[in-house]
Amino acid sequence: LKTMAPPNFKVIARLAWLPDSSGFLLLGTDGIGTALTQQVSLLPYPDGEVRRITNDLNLYFGLSLTADARTLSTVQHSVISNIWVAPPGDPSRAVQIKSGGSNFEGTGGLAWTPDGRIVYSSMAGGSHDIWIMNGNGSGQKQLTSEGVNLRAKVTPDGRYIVFESMTSLSGKESNIWRMDLDGGNLTKLTSGNSDGYPSITPDSRWVVYTSKSSQDWRLWKVSIDGGIAEQLTDQPARNALVSSDGKFIFCEYGSGSSLR
Repeated sequence: LKTMAPPNFKVIARLAWLPDSSGFLLLGTDGIGTALTQQVSLLPYPDGEVRRITNDLNLYFGLSLTADARTLSTVQHSVISNIWVAPPGDPSRAVQIKSGGSNFEGTGGLAWTPDGRIVYSSMAGGSHDIWIMNGNGSGQKQLTSEGVNLRAKVTPDGRYIVFESMTSLSGKESNIWRMDLDGGNLTKLTSGNSDGYPSITPDSRWVVYTSKSSQDWRLWKVSIDGGIAEQLTDQPARNALVSSDGKFIFCEYGSGSSLR
C-alpha cells in the first residue's frame, strides 16, 4: 500500500492511469482550494511532483483518456456571476453594479455595511477572498489575500467583518476570523477543526457559528473579542441565523439525528 496523492489534496474525484503506467491524471482540489476550483492534474508514478493540466477558475467534472493517452476528455463547468442591487420588494428596478465574469462574485457571501458599502466574496485575486466596494460598485478593494475566505458578515455597529477562513496560518481547518473594515487587525476567534457560517448578534458582542467534531455539527458562540467559546446545542445543529431582536436563533436542527 503506497500513498500517492500529495497530502495537500483535499478532494480527489476521479483518476485515470496513463497507458504506460508512468503516472496518472487526477481530478480534484489541491492546496486549500474549494470544490469550486476542481482541476485536472498529472501525478508521475512512482515518484514526482504533481503538475496542473488545467489552471483556471472553471470547474471540471469527469475524466477519461483515449487508449493512446493523446486525448483527454472532461466536462468544463463555467459560472458567470454579477452583483446587482435593487430596492426592497422591487426586483424590476435592479441595477447591475459589478460584472464578475467567472470570478464567483458574491457566491461566497454578500453583506452591507452600516455606511452603505458592500462586503463580498470574489476570486478576482486568484482565490476565494473578501472584498469591499461602495454601494454603486466603485472603490473595489481586496481585504484578504491568503487561503479561502468566505461568508463574511458585518457587525451591526460597523466595526468589524467576521468571516470563515481556511488559511495556512490555521492548517487545513476552517475557523472564524475578525478584521476591521479596511482589512486590518486580523484576529482569529475560534480554534476548532471545522468552524463556519458565522452570525452576529444585534449588539455586536457575540458570534454564533457552526462547528463540527466527532459528535457531528453543533452551534457555538464566541465573544467578538475572542476567548473561550461556549457550546449552545447538544443535538446536531448548523447554519445559525440570529434574529434581528436577538431573542432567537434560527438553524437546521437534527433532534436526535445527524446532519450530513
